[in-house]
Amino acid sequence: MKRLIITEEDNRHIKGLYETIGVKLGQEQLNSPKAQNTKKFATALNTYYKIKLGAATTGQWTDKDYNDTLKRFMDEKKIPVWVCKKGDGYCHDEDEGQITAGANDVRRLYDEISKISSVQENPNESWLTFPGDKNYQYQKQNNKWVAKNIKTGQIVDLSKYPTTIQKLEKQFPGGKSPKPLQ
Repeated sequence: MKRLIITEEDNRHIKGLYETIGVKLGQEQLNSPKAQNTKKFATALNTYYKIKLGAATTGQWTDKDYNDTLKRFMDEKKIPVWVCKKGDGYCHDEDEGQITAGANDVRRLYDEISKISSVQENPNESWLTFPGDKNYQYQKQNNKWVAKNIKTGQIVDLSKYPTTIQKLEKQFPGGKSPKPLQ
């Protein structure tokens, strides 16, 4: 068995990582634009994973569950993960241990979060079932077609599937179920 010897400074640094994440933020910080952004991200992650991150209501960007879930999401979307480090020149020193995207990948992260935020279940409209399709239900939201996976509940924007949209428009003109003949 090999041993790894670390300096006392490295030891303090590692302990500091655990102390930074999980720190409760003050009221001024929780009213900041960063906290509002954290709420949006956490709400989108809650929708995507069908979970309940506390950061969606608090804006606590130091919340461990929020950071872990954001990392998981970024890994799944193949967005390079940046873990803030003290003195890295990218993050503030007090943000050590937090998860973010690198400068070249921030736009991709925002785009992926926006896809989730803009495509959510509309409770005022019923889901349509295409004849023979046992995997998805469909709904038109803000003039855009979306599909809901019946097993997982995940909602997908169909903008990239013009053939599917054509079939849906033909079957459900205007996004409404055809009325039965009387």
